[in-house]
Amino acid sequence: IPAGTNSLQAIGTGDLTLQGNTTVNGELTVSSRAYGMVYRTTAFNLTAVNTWFDLPFTGGSTSLFNVSHSTTVNPERIFVNQPGTYSIRYVVHTRHQGAGHHMVGRIYQNGSAELPGSFFKTDAMVSGASASLVGHVIVSLSAGDFVTVQVGTDVDDGNEVDVFDNATLPDPATRIYASENWRWA
Repeated sequence: IPAGTNSLQAIGTGDLTLQGNTTVNGELTVSSRAYGMVYRTTAFNLTAVNTWFDLPFTGGSTSLFNVSHSTTVNPERIFVNQPGTYSIRYVVHTRHQGAGHHMVGRIYQNGSAELPGSFFKTDAMVSGASASLVGHVIVSLSAGDFVTVQVGTDVDDGNEVDVFDNATLPDPATRIYASENWRWA
C-alpha cells in the first residue's frame, strides 16, 4: 500500500483481509498456490487389452498443498481441496517385454470423464523397447473433484508400466515408474 493511502490494488482472484494496523516495509508478495507430486515405485501389470486401468500411486510428496492423496484408501485418486485452475502433468514409463505394442494414457476426472487434451499414445514399439507416456493439461477443477491417471495397452505382455533396467546404467536412489505433478496454473 503506498504511503499515505489506505487502498490496495489487487490483481487476480481471491480474498484478502487486513485487520488492525498493517505495516509493510519493502515488497509484499501474496500468492495462492497448489502443488504436489505422487508417484509409483513398483511395476504395474495391465491384465487385459482394450481396457482402461486406474494407476494406483504408492508414494508422494509430504507437503501436498491444496490437493491430497492417500496410499491406502483409493491410491489412484488425487483429490482437489481448493477450487482453481491447475496444471497437471503425468509421466508413465513403459516397457515392452514380450511383444511390440502401443500404450495409451489419459487423465480422468471424477471417474466419469476424460480431461480433453490429456490423452497420449506411444508409437508402436518393438519387443524389449521402452517409452514414456507424457500428458499435460491445464484445467479448472472444483473442491472435492478427483482425478486419476489411466493407462491401457493393445497387448498384454506383463508389467507394461515398468522401467528399463540395463546393467550398464547406474541405478537411481528411488526408481519411479509413474508420476503425476500438480501446480496452480
